[in-house]
Amino acid sequence: MMKKRFSVKFSTFILVKSSLVAACLVSLSACGGGSAGVGGNNQAPDPTVTELPIAYVKRTTPVDMNGMPVSGDISDPEAMQAGAHLIVKKTASVSSPEIDVTQAIIGNDGDVRDLSFSNDGTKLLFALHKPMVNNANPPITWNIYEYDLTKPLSQAAGSENPKLVMPFNNSDGDDIEPHFIPGNRIIFSSDRATDVTGAIELNEGFFSIFQPTVEDAKSNKHSFHLFSMAIDGTDLHQLTFNMSDDLYPTVIRNIPGLEGRVMFSRWEHSPGKNQMTLYTMKPDGSDVQMLYGEYSHNTGSNPSGSSNNAPIHFTQPQETSAGKVMALAMPFTNTFDGGDPVLLDVQHYTDINQPLNPTSGLTGPGQISLSNNTVNTKPGISLGGRFSSIFPLLDGSNRALVSYSLCFVTVSVNGTNETKGCNDPSVDLSTATEAPPRYGIFIYDIGSQTMLPITPPQAGIYFTDVVAAENLTDAPYIPYNIGSGATGIINIRSVYDMDGSFNPMGSSATSLSQLADPAQSTADQDNTGLIQRPAMFLRIVKGTYMPDKDTYDFKSSAFGVSKARLMRQIIGYAPIYPDGSVRVKVPANVPLSFSIVDKNGRRVRTLDNNNRPINYRHGTWLSVRPGKTLSCGGCHSPYSTAPHGRLGGQANNLYPGATQAEVDAGAFTHTRIAPTAIGETMAEAWTNASINTLTPSVDINFTDAWTDMTTAANTNRTQLDPPFFYDYSWLPDQVAPVASSCMSPTGSWNVTCRISIDYKTDIDPMWSYARVVTDALGNPVTVNNATVDATCTSCHSYQNPDPNNPGVPAGQLDLSDNVLSQTTTDWLSSYSQLLLNHNKVDANGTAVLDANGNTITIDRTMMPGTANGSSFFSVFAVNADGTCPPPTTSIPTPHCTAGQPWLTVHELKLLSEWVDTGAQYFNNPFAAPKN
Repeated sequence: MMKKRFSVKFSTFILVKSSLVAACLVSLSACGGGSAGVGGNNQAPDPTVTELPIAYVKRTTPVDMNGMPVSGDISDPEAMQAGAHLIVKKTASVSSPEIDVTQAIIGNDGDVRDLSFSNDGTKLLFALHKPMVNNANPPITWNIYEYDLTKPLSQAAGSENPKLVMPFNNSDGDDIEPHFIPGNRIIFSSDRATDVTGAIELNEGFFSIFQPTVEDAKSNKHSFHLFSMAIDGTDLHQLTFNMSDDLYPTVIRNIPGLEGRVMFSRWEHSPGKNQMTLYTMKPDGSDVQMLYGEYSHNTGSNPSGSSNNAPIHFTQPQETSAGKVMALAMPFTNTFDGGDPVLLDVQHYTDINQPLNPTSGLTGPGQISLSNNTVNTKPGISLGGRFSSIFPLLDGSNRALVSYSLCFVTVSVNGTNETKGCNDPSVDLSTATEAPPRYGIFIYDIGSQTMLPITPPQAGIYFTDVVAAENLTDAPYIPYNIGSGATGIINIRSVYDMDGSFNPMGSSATSLSQLADPAQSTADQDNTGLIQRPAMFLRIVKGTYMPDKDTYDFKSSAFGVSKARLMRQIIGYAPIYPDGSVRVKVPANVPLSFSIVDKNGRRVRTLDNNNRPINYRHGTWLSVRPGKTLSCGGCHSPYSTAPHGRLGGQANNLYPGATQAEVDAGAFTHTRIAPTAIGETMAEAWTNASINTLTPSVDINFTDAWTDMTTAANTNRTQLDPPFFYDYSWLPDQVAPVASSCMSPTGSWNVTCRISIDYKTDIDPMWSYARVVTDALGNPVTVNNATVDATCTSCHSYQNPDPNNPGVPAGQLDLSDNVLSQTTTDWLSSYSQLLLNHNKVDANGTAVLDANGNTITIDRTMMPGTANGSSFFSVFAVNADGTCPPPTTSIPTPHCTAGQPWLTVHELKLLSEWVDTGAQYFNNPFAAPKN
């Protein structure tokens, strides 16, 4: 019934003849009086609303250089559109005069946006962009201003009102979306890189500080992070470290359990994602958690004949007095800056049909459209009009201030384009095109779904960014502790905990307790009487910051065959203990991801019950604040919508940790390590005993320090797991892809260590390196008193062809040094041959055809993003008993002699981590050639 009521009232209003529509929209009070609602119902003014001061932005309809109307792009927050004015009204009524706050600063050629009142309603924050000047030095940027409503307008020196909040370094980046938070501070979004991010760039060897771009191949859009400063612009701190944008910060007052936290929209743009989801954090940037919408982005309009809903993003989140969240659901662009207001029940849901674990009996939905889905959230005509902003009033009245436009189209009448209402009987919507909106300011009564005009719409004008000066109590104060030092800690209870259920990761284990018990599980693949533990190490990965083309315009070929993963650096490795727990020190204030790797140093890859691949890597970027600990219970299935990343909302932790019996016995079951408290994980017990073991390593080293052979003597366990190590210092005649100060035996890990692998300098040299087969300690292996030549190009090149196929490299794989690829001359041929399907050729280099005349293709042997999914590594496999496998049809020449692979285990580790992280041609953009 609600949908029908809204539609009827809406239709009643816009069925006015087109000749009257423009007149009515110029002055809605002339069309039924100042109290007329959208449906024509009379509605008496409410003094609790209409007596409040309000502010909004008045701008000319945005157009391009040719005068054609354009849409903004929420993924481009630094964009500036000239022609805006900040307007303040002393009361929220049609008759209240407009006060132009910014005329003296920007005239008609600047831009204003992002308005936010102080709790007492006396001060107004906003972002202002002065008129553009070509080649201005310093550059003109978005800056934060404050207007004091209790003082007169002035631009006299020393008494400016409005005034610039940050009078220093205000050209270091674009500062937008300011918001007052408790503790006399302001939180805002900015693309400046002079704080933490800039320092990290210098530590990583980049030639200078630069503003990183968002996580996309060759993007020129700078990434925006959240910052905090004192209300006088001092004490500036960067709070978030996403690889793309963090936007729309606001403080929460009355959502139970979230009081005092900051809510914001995060652009998740890692591989396989491109969405804006709602997050929360403490005001100092710690304890970042997902709030809502991870799996609710395909919930927009459902176009006629389409099987999928239009994708939407959650923008401009604001809490309601009922403890819910209003947000504007919209695509990135092409809807004339408009969307559909949605109400989100974040107290009980993380997604539209996914309740929190404590409220798992609810059936939803956790998200409803406040227009009853009459607003089209995809490009094209929206019969329900569009909302450009929504500001819920916190007076308990279930009302909001909105910037709203009816639906208009452009039609041709006798060869002349005219703008008409969409429900004009003379309009044929099949031949019409959407016309620019006419956004006006209204009080929207959500219960009755009527609107009271405050600033009537006008042709050629947008009224947007509306806010009210409500007199509110402060939000609860969460102590502001920015932390100290350069590292934080990651603490994972068990990687075998998948959304509260046991995940064996392809092993034969049926419970986590089996893997945690060394009498039942092993890290040694040779011990067939025990369960092989699949998860051995945690690889800590960092995204590489990308410069814009003005900073360094490198060629797109630098990304290699797969641009989706862009560039990556590896921070290091930490052991995963038998119970699946991890506790490790990581660099603070950087975007981090993680992969679970096996004994071979390759990311674990299994299939779920539906034969879908699961690659065990974290799908979103995390960061840790200095001196803080980021804790989680376990992992999350990529095919599950179960709550994850929101403490108190996700499934209960599967792993209980140490039992009372283990504490009393002074050891975890069948181990030599003592827990100090009930519930403690093995990682916590180990690192509490020796804090130095929190430090990761760029190498992989394993020693069985856990198994107690005395208590395990009567089980299948016959010996300790043998040690193994994969060490960069053992790479033969190659420069390791990490600073020597980070490597053993002379160096050790420090917070600036980065493994950055470039194909030409770090991978390609191993193909032509003159080598013989060696054992794990580097000693030559002999067969019939002779060493075995294992130089790759001795077989895999046209200079040294396959003796069984004269003139053609073995396996149709050419690894010749310094031969350029036919795909692009920016790559060596060996790179293309390993990572792209290529034609089978004869001794003359001519493509070989099958019986039907079709070209025979040789499959690539390396799969970017998964070493365990790459056939390349199977050639170097060694049997569980330490012997080499016999030849097979698929592997006619196993690259193994006397139980030793022809590439050393150290080289295979380097190859594995390079392939797992994307097999990029460069992982340092400044090492790539210029465009």
